[in-house]
Amino acid sequence: MKRSGVSRVFTNSSSKKRRRFSVLLTFTAAAALVTPLAATPAAAEEGDDIVIASSTVPYLTAEPGVINNIIVLDGGGVQIGNSATLPAPQCVPLDGSGSNDPTSGTLCVGSPTNVDPTPLQVGGIEDFLSADEAGAFSALGWLMQEAKNAVAALYDVPADGRLSLYAGDQIRAYMISRILDIADKAVYGVELTANELLALEFVESRFATTDQKLAQWALDEYNSYQAAECGYTPPAAPAFVTEPVGLPQDVIAWCARRHTVLESAFVFAPALPSAAHFRAWAMYRHYAELGLDRLNSPAIQDSLGDTNRAMLALGGIGAAAGAAAVAGASIGASVTASSFVAGAIASSVLTPSFAAGTGASVTSSVAISTVGAAAAAGIVAVVVIGVVITAVSIWQLVEYEEIGQSLRESLEDANDAADDPFGLEELSGDFAGLPIRTGLTDANLPSYRTPAMIARVNEIITGASTKKFSGVYLPDDDTLWADNATTPDDFRFFVTDSAGSRVQDSLSIPVDGVATTVRFSKGWMITDTGDGEKPGLEFGYVDPDGNRVLATRAPASVGGFTLTTITPDNEFSSRADDSVSYLDADGGLVTATLVGNSTSELGGPVPTAVGPLIPGRTVILRPNPVDLEGHFDLDRYATGYDYTWTIQRFDVDASLWSNVQDPAVGYDTRFKPTEVGRYRASVLMHDTDPSDGVDDDVWGLVEFQIVPPVVEALELSLADDGIDGLQVSAQFGAQIPSDDFTVSVQWPAKLDGTPGPVAELDLPCLTIDPMSCSTVRTENFPEHRAALAYTLPVDADTSRGVDVTVTDRFGASTTRHFEIANPARPSLLPPEIAPAPTQSGTVAYSAHGISVQVPVAVGGDQNYEVARIAPGAGSTAESTNFGIVDPATGLPVTTLVLLDGKITVTAAFDDPSGEWVLIARAIGDVGDIGATTIPLVVQQAAGGTRASSTLTVEFLPSAGNRFRAALARDIEPLSTVEAMPQLVPYLIGGQTDWGEYAGDLCVKIEFVTFPQPPGERCGALATFLDADERFAALPLAELYPGDEIDGLYRVSTWLATPGEHVDETATSLSFYLDVAEPEEPEPEEPEPDPTPPTISGFAWSQSTRTLSFTAAPGPDGSPIATYACTIDRRSTPCPDASSGKWSGASLARGSHVFGLTVTTEAGLSTHADYRFNVTSNPQPPQPPAPPQPPRPAQIIAVIVITIIGWLRKLFG
Repeated sequence: MKRSGVSRVFTNSSSKKRRRFSVLLTFTAAAALVTPLAATPAAAEEGDDIVIASSTVPYLTAEPGVINNIIVLDGGGVQIGNSATLPAPQCVPLDGSGSNDPTSGTLCVGSPTNVDPTPLQVGGIEDFLSADEAGAFSALGWLMQEAKNAVAALYDVPADGRLSLYAGDQIRAYMISRILDIADKAVYGVELTANELLALEFVESRFATTDQKLAQWALDEYNSYQAAECGYTPPAAPAFVTEPVGLPQDVIAWCARRHTVLESAFVFAPALPSAAHFRAWAMYRHYAELGLDRLNSPAIQDSLGDTNRAMLALGGIGAAAGAAAVAGASIGASVTASSFVAGAIASSVLTPSFAAGTGASVTSSVAISTVGAAAAAGIVAVVVIGVVITAVSIWQLVEYEEIGQSLRESLEDANDAADDPFGLEELSGDFAGLPIRTGLTDANLPSYRTPAMIARVNEIITGASTKKFSGVYLPDDDTLWADNATTPDDFRFFVTDSAGSRVQDSLSIPVDGVATTVRFSKGWMITDTGDGEKPGLEFGYVDPDGNRVLATRAPASVGGFTLTTITPDNEFSSRADDSVSYLDADGGLVTATLVGNSTSELGGPVPTAVGPLIPGRTVILRPNPVDLEGHFDLDRYATGYDYTWTIQRFDVDASLWSNVQDPAVGYDTRFKPTEVGRYRASVLMHDTDPSDGVDDDVWGLVEFQIVPPVVEALELSLADDGIDGLQVSAQFGAQIPSDDFTVSVQWPAKLDGTPGPVAELDLPCLTIDPMSCSTVRTENFPEHRAALAYTLPVDADTSRGVDVTVTDRFGASTTRHFEIANPARPSLLPPEIAPAPTQSGTVAYSAHGISVQVPVAVGGDQNYEVARIAPGAGSTAESTNFGIVDPATGLPVTTLVLLDGKITVTAAFDDPSGEWVLIARAIGDVGDIGATTIPLVVQQAAGGTRASSTLTVEFLPSAGNRFRAALARDIEPLSTVEAMPQLVPYLIGGQTDWGEYAGDLCVKIEFVTFPQPPGERCGALATFLDADERFAALPLAELYPGDEIDGLYRVSTWLATPGEHVDETATSLSFYLDVAEPEEPEPEEPEPDPTPPTISGFAWSQSTRTLSFTAAPGPDGSPIATYACTIDRRSTPCPDASSGKWSGASLARGSHVFGLTVTTEAGLSTHADYRFNVTSNPQPPQPPAPPQPPRPAQIIAVIVITIIGWLRKLFG
């Protein structure tokens, strides 16, 4: 999707020799430092797992302008080039490309040391990288190693364990600048190495995931706001947000007052906040799910600020003398290795603008060694801005007028840009082929270089490389090593002030009322800014002109300091200088210059580690001893010395170094690592031949990373049957003897956003030869095929595709995305007929979703073409037809009806074009304002293949959500009423950014049945309010000039003052008036006097021995309340009297008198007697007769009836 134009503008000192060997030899350019000993085979043995081909590798040095090479011989022997300058500790690929291809191998070079290199029992920055962030180690581990090498050279510090421990900020700063350099290279068409691609993909994937989630959640917040309106409450902001975004005051005021007399019967929508509000609220609600909860950590906040300061310092190093010059001066002019560092430095020159983006108060603090809480909070705020803006929206430039459409488009853009959230591919189309970074200035930067985006990269790198214990982030260790005194071998200061000139061990510089002290120990700067001494690589002070200055140690070949100045006007400048100048506590000028020993030149073993540097593969170790002149004599050092190797690995969980094997003795030693992580090999060189004098013991140390192997996809594919069947086939391998892989398949989500299921399959990687392994091919095994198969549900979102991730036991991981794209599937294409000028709705199409926005209460044609349907392969538009799958039944229909017919979607054949189209029709009223999203599944008749998307229909107050007049009412349109209804004109639409509507509103009432002059009224909004500032009901009877006669009436209201944010379209309501004729009241009849009940109809039944009678209420209708009975003048129960019966079953023969008294609820009674004769005594009870057996004829009859019943059931 094209989102920007094509113009080339981006949118969005002296040294003291160390005495080591007793015999000093002369170095010659042709001298070989290392050649294989006779006892060590030069080539790989048969069946060996390592083959090292001879190659020439440029290496980093501290000597400017000299190109040196390390020559790697067959089998791992090493020769170092043509200068006495020792290589800086580093790891470089043997093919010089920067690739991590294990077949080419890697060379790591160490350095000599005059003390036993016992490691500090603490973890360094690279250990946290491997322990915390999934995939971070395999993607960024190589870059961290490069950063360590560069930082050691650029800041002239020893490349020992302290580098990982105390230079975390500088290492992170270098990594950020290098990542930006990689992005620059991609834009300008420079081919990236495999490692560079890994790092770029890692960072971009973090951006894309965050952007996609936040875009969806922002749209969810918008929909919640539309649904709840004044009932919506923004989520609370996390603690790291110092200035939360709340509801705009306009919304609060709107929702706080009663609007009309009808508000209990009608919903009133306040103005819409901006898209940025909804993005911010989405972040507040889901910040923990985005991983941003770590921004609450003081350790992370401090690291962000410290890294920000280190980026400023690194940019100052490059700006002081030019990036290329500094890179060449500090690390040599090698075309490959130093070009990476040169790129990072050149990249960093542009990043002071990043610090500027944090604001003057923050950048002013950045120049001081301790950033402070205010500065850290400011930097966190920039991270938050970067997340809320999102990478995509910052370079997209275009914001839609409708808030909802802007948010939906942001979601689509985030999904579309998932593979390229920085927009590098599009930018490359304009800049590829130009010299890298041509035209990049503070005023012309691509979006990935804006302060907010760099802050996000900072947050990703810092979060991935900060120690975490039990869920809590811990600050970088700043505990000094035990033996930290300043010695004559360390840098000291030549100080000139009012007292004269002298050499002293430390400086005391007043900064903001606190004395900052600076000194050196064993090559490291130690500073104290008021809270104790800490190791560091820079210090801050205020120069005599009042500018804040950040001072760092310059590269050894440059000497002195690199000074980055920040003026009170927030302007940056950098320079290299031999001295620093400041005012002492008494206001006197002080100038200090470095004197003493550089730590860059050492003699002794320069150990190397050569090999693939992956688990299970051999690592070759050699000592490569040199004297201070760089001279090496094979016979001299091959005999007469013992070489003892100690190999250790840092255990992250235990936070200590542990031996991986017993010490090994020999000039050449080899081992096979079994785990990934940080390793170190130290070698003790001991003189065993006293005939020419005894040399002191010397050590050498080389550090290297064992990284996960590259996962090789030997076979990885997705089969799609075009209907509902998906099948993944896979086979993987690696360049190690054995491994274990886990294949994870993320199947498509549903159209409503419900995540799809995840399938997992474990595959062992079996040994093929000593150097490689392979899994089986899954398609050859039924159980594997079943595990990687999936049946798509009807509402699956086939536009999102399938993601297959494979991870090995060492943490290596790779992900491949597959589109669901069987050619037999139909496809949805953009509509070709745009809405007509007379239509007020809009249509926005994307591959992942279609949206239609239609204002409510408008007439005319509301049918919109939303998509074209292209038949799948093998079918034509004329040979097949299409239906839309009804979500309720799962069956295709021609027209899908939703919201009681307010929305319909129809698949129709367009005769003029000969194509199938989807037509949406949407007609809503004010009460329908809001969005409805439905799954849209199109099924092709031929083959039953399907394509899916989503359709969102949003009813708006007006086009662009502009201000519009509306009518509140308590009747439905076209209702019949007996009197003029209560109708209230009021205001809908608008955005909080626009302020309030200040124009006139008009209302009009018309008699439609027969043309009559209408009644009309216009005025400011205030004229339509009552004393409580509520919109009052229209006095329709007063407003209408004619007589109120039966018929159809129409009331309309509109905004009468035109404006950019005003929709003048009228809102109308029609109703029928049916005035009923008044009815004469009927005269009321007097209440009747109470009357007694009546008794009649006595009769005796001799056969049933029952007496019957009739008892009824009197003329007044008062109900009967009680019955009283006597027999022969004695009281007797009569439970059935209310039904007119009394049982005389026990009466003896003779004459009897029955008496009955009936009383009504009014209290009136009637009594009657009845004389009757009983002709016989009651019969005694008879015992039951015994049962008789059935006769044969009866039995036969039953059998026949049963058989006939069976036959009827059998034959119907």
